[in-house]
Amino acid sequence: MPAGRGRLTVLVTEHSCTGGEAPGDRLGEPQIQYDADAVGLLFTADPLPEGFHTCPGNPPQEVTVELSEPLGDRRIEDLSSYPPRDPTAIDP
Repeated sequence: MPAGRGRLTVLVTEHSCTGGEAPGDRLGEPQIQYDADAVGLLFTADPLPEGFHTCPGNPPQEVTVELSEPLGDRRIEDLSSYPPRDPTAIDP
């Protein structure tokens, strides 16, 4: 790995009902925002085919993210909501 880069492994969980399926190949590349005190991550997934999808709970998918800067002491932020939140927070 080139100097100055880092690697981060995260668990990604969809917000939409997916019938209990992980995003798999529908998961897109993360958008990464680098700030002085935080590194923000935003993941999107292609929608499932139209139809009814139950919500028994969506399993997380492990993803390794290649960073172009070292994480250092910066916190990680989930950019899927505004304001960004701690990625370990659980939705009510």
